[in-house]
Amino acid sequence: MRNILIITFLLVYAQLAFSETKNEIVIENSRIKAVPASSQNSAGFMILRNNSNKNIQLVKAESDISDVVELHTMTMIDGMMKMRPVEKIEIKAKGFTELKPGGFHVMFIGLKAPLKENENKNVKLTFSNGQKETISMPVKDIEMMK
Repeated sequence: MRNILIITFLLVYAQLAFSETKNEIVIENSRIKAVPASSQNSAGFMILRNNSNKNIQLVKAESDISDVVELHTMTMIDGMMKMRPVEKIEIKAKGFTELKPGGFHVMFIGLKAPLKENENKNVKLTFSNGQKETISMPVKDIEMMK
């Protein structure tokens, strides 16, 4: 009987310990930009909300919709907007980071097939805290620069 109580306690403790980190990052308003069928590239956008007390980074994005998936940002260099790959995207503790046109985004390079508006595409995101999320992102008509 004592062993059963110890095992039960350990299982409950393990579940509580892991549940605290399970959803530290919440993903909202995800979408992929609809592009003409001839386009080879597209971009993904979303809001990454950090519910934890520590900074967490988005460190990787994966999908089978393109040959390459990278994390990118847009920055002003010598008066011109330029896109650059980044190793990670920071999400501050108890804050959020918005991946949006003209800023951070997920870049899909070498699309394997045309994207159709309103279809959903799976994208796997990996975070520095070990959290991994596979999300279904709708393809939407998105204004790139406002």
